[in-house]
Amino acid sequence: MASAQHLNVDIVLHIISFLQGRELSRFSRTCKRYHTHALRRLLKVVCLHDVTQLVRCCACVLVDADVRGPWIEVLDVTSPALEMAVDVDMHTVTHVINSPGTSMLADVLVHCHGLRDLSIECLDELLVVDPQLSTSIATLRCIKSFRFQVGFQFR
Repeated sequence: MASAQHLNVDIVLHIISFLQGRELSRFSRTCKRYHTHALRRLLKVVCLHDVTQLVRCCACVLVDADVRGPWIEVLDVTSPALEMAVDVDMHTVTHVINSPGTSMLADVLVHCHGLRDLSIECLDELLVVDPQLSTSIATLRCIKSFRFQVGFQFR
């Protein structure tokens, strides 16, 4: 009986093309030989919707940023991924930005040489918290679409 390690890489890439998200992440951990192929597909389109996703994704990319950073082609970061807490005081809503997460995001963006589509919510507040983010965005040379929203979006 043949094991997965003896499959042709083209066949494995075809199988990977049907996987998304969690299944692709799990597949990347099953076999060392196919880890890079699965991770490359997983990082092609990145949508970060909560703090845990932001931190895990950035940590994964920063392990080998020069190799993994260019794999990201589309990056979508929503405001819940950047919030740590929301304080409501006297009818005023104050958001506390996840500063470690924003600095990690800035570090990742510096290595995203293949990024062509970037979408970030609450960019105005992020730039105040972490000015390095504007420098990182300015280094993006392949960007074709850059969308941002001012302020937090409640979901």
